[in-house]
Amino acid sequence: MGTKIRKYMKISILVLLQLLSVVIGLSQNRDVFQREVDSINKMPLRIAYLIPIDSLGRCVNEEFLDSENMYHYALVGEINSDMNILSTIYFDNQNNIRKIIESWPDGGYLKKIIYYNDKEKPIYIIFCKDAEFYGKIYYDGYNYYTEKSVPKCSYDKFKQVQMGYSISEIKNINNDFLQKHFYAPRINFKIKPGDKGFLCTSYIYTSVKGELTQIGADSIQISFGMPIVINSIEKKWCKISSVFNSFIGYIPIADIEIIKP
Repeated sequence: MGTKIRKYMKISILVLLQLLSVVIGLSQNRDVFQREVDSINKMPLRIAYLIPIDSLGRCVNEEFLDSENMYHYALVGEINSDMNILSTIYFDNQNNIRKIIESWPDGGYLKKIIYYNDKEKPIYIIFCKDAEFYGKIYYDGYNYYTEKSVPKCSYDKFKQVQMGYSISEIKNINNDFLQKHFYAPRINFKIKPGDKGFLCTSYIYTSVKGELTQIGADSIQISFGMPIVINSIEKKWCKISSVFNSFIGYIPIADIEIIKP
């Protein structure tokens, strides 16, 4: 009897050690990816806008157009009010896509942000499909580490939040765009007062390191992905307001994603 117990205990310990190694490995990968994300946000990046066009090359301006149903796209360096932006795309100096941002047309809430490594493979995704399906995914090509509303992210769910079009499709849209715009001004994502961005958490603070709440000033309901404006910065904290200039509260810089320009 004692031998069986020791055998089961040994098996249990081995299983626990394996699970622990997976968790530690994912956590370490997440830290590595976060450092790469931070480095991407410091890079000089060129900006391009992916817009839908019809078969004659004319801009299609439909507010609730779903990118998955479009077959014609164009990359442009400048936009106007007649254009419907599907994605904002950021290229590094080697013409590699390093970051893509999408927002929902109804209210400008975050739809997804995808960071890519220098091989143009996704390493970090922030997404907000709806009030029940949102969060953050770190991906190393084999394993996933998820945060927020999705406790266990399957491969299918990972696919759900990726782009409706591939990197190769984007690059095949207009191969000479990158050549024509090679000397275009670069931007980076160093945060500063006045920047617009997205809240990547469901909570804010009443003050720096103060009380955690889901209701901001003036009873503003806090939700993941909501658009915000940076009022001021204090070390690693931001004072934020709504896009209508209503004060909301305070949040760590790590819980904000900036969109530029």
